[in-house]
Amino acid sequence: MWRHFGDYINADQANDHHEPGIVSWLNTLKEAECIDPDRLITLTSVALISDGNATSQAPVAEVYDDMSINADVLFDTNENSRWPLRIESVISFTQAIAKDYWRFAADVAQIRGIDSKILLTKWVHNFMIV
Repeated sequence: MWRHFGDYINADQANDHHEPGIVSWLNTLKEAECIDPDRLITLTSVALISDGNATSQAPVAEVYDDMSINADVLFDTNENSRWPLRIESVISFTQAIAKDYWRFAADVAQIRGIDSKILLTKWVHNFMIV
């Protein structure tokens, strides 16, 4: 969920962004001081991956993800250094690094004359674990 943080939280406070109802509700509860600012909030999402068959529409996979974050961080309203905006910025930066790393690994595979899928799988796995 972290990589799609901006889909759940209106990081840049744009008027055209629609937050999921549960996130808006949690924000309302925090503003009404019903949720402690230090309270850890866990957001969870589940998605079903279609098999592409219009007649059966049976899912081939289920993807579960969650993230936990303090209420004060999630709903930070400080104009100078809003946490959601900073988090979104770091996520974008990290995704750019991952893309560059992937391209580098693909180039190394090509130079070595080996199947890039094999090397990329190994290198990306190592990148994710570190």
